[in-house]
Amino acid sequence: YGGLYQWAELVQYLNGASNSTSWDPVPSGNVQGICPEGWHIPTEAEWVTFINALGGSTLAGGKMKEAGNTHWSNPNTGATNSSGFTALGTGHWSFSYSGFYYLLKLNSYWSSTQSSPDGSWIRYLMYNSASVTRDSSNKGFGLSVRCIND
Repeated sequence: YGGLYQWAELVQYLNGASNSTSWDPVPSGNVQGICPEGWHIPTEAEWVTFINALGGSTLAGGKMKEAGNTHWSNPNTGATNSSGFTALGTGHWSFSYSGFYYLLKLNSYWSSTQSSPDGSWIRYLMYNSASVTRDSSNKGFGLSVRCIND
């Protein structure tokens, strides 16, 4: 299923980033973070571009999810993986409960765009929806990342 990362680890503590404070200063340009050379963590704007290219938020989730029920709970609504993204139901790690939750039911992806000092914009997919949803997550949660090519 891949790794789950807290936000500060994801961005490699760039410019003093932590799970409870903002950058100082906010970086300009792409944030490589844990991504390999030549790749970066997507911004909120890059997520919007990708989702719009897949037909908008109400359809994009299904086009991003692996079809079937090997890595998603039934009914895995709308899952076709027609985009080739192959999202799996990884769940997340909760700092509040110090545990892993929602395996096969949810996948949440970080962006490099902060929503508040202790939050960042994320996109998440659910087993029972073809949508991809925008939300703000506390930086202390362990979530997935999908690096994109520079």
